[in-house]
Amino acid sequence: MKGYNSLMKILIVSHLWPRPDWPHVGSFVAEQAFSLSRREEVAAAIPINTSMRRDELSLQQTLSGFPRYNQRCQSPLIQVDNVRVIPLPYKGGIFRQRFPRNTVRNLVDSLDQQIDDTYDIVHAHTIFPDGLACAHWLKGKQSKLLVTAHGSDVYSVTPSVKKVLNPLLNNANMFVPVCQYLGNHFLDWGVDEKRVSVVFNGFKTELYQDLDINQKDPNKIVFLGRVDSVKRVDLIIRALQHCDEKYYLEIAGDGNQRKACEALVQQLGMQHRVRFLGLIDRSKVPKLLASAKLLCLFSTHEGWPTVIFESLAAGTPVLATNAGGTGEAISDPKLGTVIPVDSSAEELCHEMRIALIREWDHDYIRNYAMTFSWDYIADKLLKLYEQVLQKK
Repeated sequence: MKGYNSLMKILIVSHLWPRPDWPHVGSFVAEQAFSLSRREEVAAAIPINTSMRRDELSLQQTLSGFPRYNQRCQSPLIQVDNVRVIPLPYKGGIFRQRFPRNTVRNLVDSLDQQIDDTYDIVHAHTIFPDGLACAHWLKGKQSKLLVTAHGSDVYSVTPSVKKVLNPLLNNANMFVPVCQYLGNHFLDWGVDEKRVSVVFNGFKTELYQDLDINQKDPNKIVFLGRVDSVKRVDLIIRALQHCDEKYYLEIAGDGNQRKACEALVQQLGMQHRVRFLGLIDRSKVPKLLASAKLLCLFSTHEGWPTVIFESLAAGTPVLATNAGGTGEAISDPKLGTVIPVDSSAEELCHEMRIALIREWDHDYIRNYAMTFSWDYIADKLLKLYEQVLQKK
């Protein structure tokens, strides 16, 4: 346990970290780090895989001078007040999931070269490669290791990665999944339940403190997030097709399925009912959510979706598929509705109609969400850190 007047030294290791071009990626890790830094000494080491990825080696990318690679590897990391941000360049390899030992070895070497201080707590975000590399790096050291699982890192574990996870599963002091659904995966992998402690993600409640939540468009549905195959924005569009013409959808976000979704809208003749906003500044998110009657999230997989709490903080209920921790996040029917992942477009439309005509208690919804502040989450994490440090 730390002395009365000494600060706990915490090192966060996370390849998830915002950049000016990608301000949403890993923003929850940066926000958590800032909240912790208001009470303890915090540094953040950010692994940057300098190997080319397959999607960065296309003919178009090659002829254009590899803009996607340059953006990912050379874009500066966003700095956070009170947090020392340390870039960790390493060679992850083009087939890092197939040859995980090489990836981990190279990341351990980078940690050895770049981290010149000792820490009481090392908190890794994602189990591979960050968590597994930290488990190897800390062998023989006094630091305690905690690992947060966010969702995609668990779902994407390949057989090759699973074969080499034992150093992490056996030696991490605590696993900190963001929901119990992810926690169950660690129990299935043989981790003792005493070494699994769920700590939800928070969000920036201060952005919603003075928000007017009573100026909602009764016909407006909103989606906020990545436009990819996991989020299934196309399914929201198809469900909307079966709803009354007066209802319309605004899509805030970008991704590899945006063009396909735009083509679908054209094909269905729904241009007047679907609007693509692209990436929007985070400062504009609260008003966007507050203006809608309903947020839809029809994902196949989730961890602990921050967008749910951002929507609730804007007094806007959520209609979401029961993926990952979504059912835990919307456990109260006064907050929204959870539906099966395999629901058809027609079934989703039926639930959308019910949610759109229902009278919701927007103040109740907002007050619930506002309890998930980063200060509250930091309190839970610091108590967990102290608990781990006290164990022999």
